[in-house]
Parts: sequence; C-alpha cells; structure tokens
Amino acid sequence: MTPPFDLFAPDFFADPNPLLHRLRTEDPVHWSEQLRGWVVTPFADVEAILKDTARFSSDRVAKIIWTQVPDPDPPTIARYVDILSPFLGFCDDPQHTRARSLLHRVFTPQAIATLEPHVQRMVDMVIQRLVDKPELDGFLDLAATIPTLAICELVGAPTSDMHTYRAWVLDIIRLLGGTKLSPEDAKRCEQSAVALHDYLLDICKQRRAEPREDLISRMLAADGANAFELKYLASIALELIGAGLTVVDQFGNGLVALLRNPEQRDALLADPSLWDGAVSEMIRAESSVVLVARIARTAVELHGKRIQPGDLVFVSTTAAAHDPAIYADPDRFDIQRRDNGRVDPRPISFGTGPHICLGAYLGRLELKVGLRAVFERLPGLRLAGAVEWRQDSALFHGPRKVPLVRDVAARAA
Repeated sequence: MTPPFDLFAPDFFADPNPLLHRLRTEDPVHWSEQLRGWVVTPFADVEAILKDTARFSSDRVAKIIWTQVPDPDPPTIARYVDILSPFLGFCDDPQHTRARSLLHRVFTPQAIATLEPHVQRMVDMVIQRLVDKPELDGFLDLAATIPTLAICELVGAPTSDMHTYRAWVLDIIRLLGGTKLSPEDAKRCEQSAVALHDYLLDICKQRRAEPREDLISRMLAADGANAFELKYLASIALELIGAGLTVVDQFGNGLVALLRNPEQRDALLADPSLWDGAVSEMIRAESSVVLVARIARTAVELHGKRIQPGDLVFVSTTAAAHDPAIYADPDRFDIQRRDNGRVDPRPISFGTGPHICLGAYLGRLELKVGLRAVFERLPGLRLAGAVEWRQDSALFHGPRKVPLVRDVAARAA
C-alpha cells in the first residue's frame, strides 16, 4: 500500500518540494513508516531542533542502521559505526567540540580563500577537456568531476582514484538512512567504509612523516601535540570526501537551475558580482540535502505529536528553506533574492547551531569557481533532454544524468 506521503516515489526524488509543502501544511510533524521516524518540516521547528542539543542528539549512526536494515549483522554494524562515529555530523559534546576546535583552524574563511587557486586549477583542467565537445553529460562530465577532483586534491588523496572514492562513498551513505537495504547491501557498505578508511589512514601516515600543502597535512599540523589518533583523523578525512558528494549533487542542482532559468544565467554572465548571491540561492532553492536526522533524548511534544525518547527525528532543511513564513514566493529561483533585506550567506540548508556545516565556505568556493567557469567558458549550453534524478535515498537530492548540447554558433564564437 502506497503511503499518503511517499518519500520513495520517483516524483519526490525528482522534486521533493511539492510533497514537503503538503507535509508542512497538513502534517508538520509526520510519522513516516518508510523512515521509521518523524519528519519535521516548518522552518521554526527545524531551526529549533538543530540548535537544541540538550533534547536532540546527533549520535545517530547505529540507531539508523538498526532501525532500517532488516536482520543486521552486529560485527558489520559495529565496524561501520566505529569508522563513522568520529564524524563531526554524527557526534555530540564533548567529542564534537574537541574535534571541531581542531578543524576550525583549517576551515576558517581566510584559510579556505587560500585554496581558490587549487580549485581554479582543477576546474580549468576539466573545462579544457570539454571545450570542443558538442554534447556532454552535465552530471558525469561536470558535476561528478569538478567537485570530486577538487576535494581529492585539497584533502591530498590521489585524483587518479577519484572514481573509486566516489563508488565507496555512495555505498557508505546508503547506510545513513532514507533508503531500502538488505543485509547484503549493509555488508557491502561496511566493506566500502573499511576500504576508504584504510586508504586514508595510509595517507595520514604518509603526511605525518612528509607533510604537503593539503588539508590532511593541515589537520596534522593543527594537531601539533598528536592528541588525535591517526585512525580518528582518517575518519575525519573520510567525512570530508563524503561531504564532497553533497557538493557533487549541489553542483548538479545549481547547473540545472541555471539552465532552466536562462535569464538568471544571463544576469550572471553580464554581472559576475552576482555570483555570491547566486550560490546562496542555489543552496536554498535547490539543496542537495533534504533530510537531516537526530535522535530524541527526551519526550518532546510538537504540533500535538509526542516524540518519544530514542525516536529518530528527520528535520527537512529543504522544507525549511521553502517555508513561506520565512521566504517570499519560496519556490521562485531568484539569484538576487533579498529576504529580510539581505542575501543569506549561510542558508538553513547548511544547518544551524553547533553542528552547522564546517565546510560551507569550501562548498561555496567550489560552486562559485566551478559553475562560473562552466557558463563563461562553455557558452551555448542547453538541456537536450530530461534530467534523470538519483533515487537511492530520501535524504539527498541531485541529478544522475543531465544531457547537454552546445549551440554551434556559441562554440564557434
């Protein structure tokens, strides 16, 4: 029987907003049998839950797996949880503050600004290979390549293996919820987590002996007293590469949004100073992250529903970013949007509170440099068919195929 709010429907994967609008209006705190948890959609509630670490925990990996994988294998789950539990997004204090204090020195806006030449070099390399192609896939040729190359280069992982990393990460995130998994799927996900973690652990060992100009070396330098075990730092490096996958989706979403709104694209080409606002609007209007999970620590009453201790709670940052109580005409894509009289440099899509996305500035840099280069150096791009969307998780939104052609006159110009 199809549920009234089907989070696994193809229409939801293609565009989650219509269903999320219905949820916000009809059932703002909705129990989903598909996710085995609550789905919360109003902006005010999403913001409050993300900030409320006293009543809602981020330490959720084991709970999600035990809830959503039928007959899970305990040793498999234990190894997976051991690798992912150090992630900033999956831990509570005091562990969270301790790790974040280390990484904060690496991810300041000033530190990220120094990485722009590296990102630009990766982007230029990709674009140069495509300048003579009359047809391309905006996902495989651009969205899946530019951010992945950039994050591998920045972390210090060999870019020659980037497709292997991406396959591992796609397996790993399937265990984070929002999908249908068998015990065999769970075992493969655990094997991918082990493979990528061990790979990055070897790189951490190499960088401790011979530092380079990359983020792993910067993390090791920030940890001057060697307070963190290398296996812990390898998990953090894995989180960085995994987070790069959300930038892949966000890059694809932004690309499609500008192709579907040519007047917005043309405004950017005419006035590059609009790019900062454009990136904010892409992240708000076409976010790659749909749902973020927490676990209730205590009983909570919300909109007449009683959330029990231990319940999974999925807050929808995408729904929050389209709440008409906050954003005028929220489904309109407008790169010059001024809500409350200003551009929001860190929209709710990045989260809020203690766990706000530490890599927000890096993600913004990759989107700005990459998408600007695409439209300035590959003129005449247009959609050549239907966009195909990923359908492997209700937690994430992004394309899997974006057929493109370039107008002959534009290519010759």
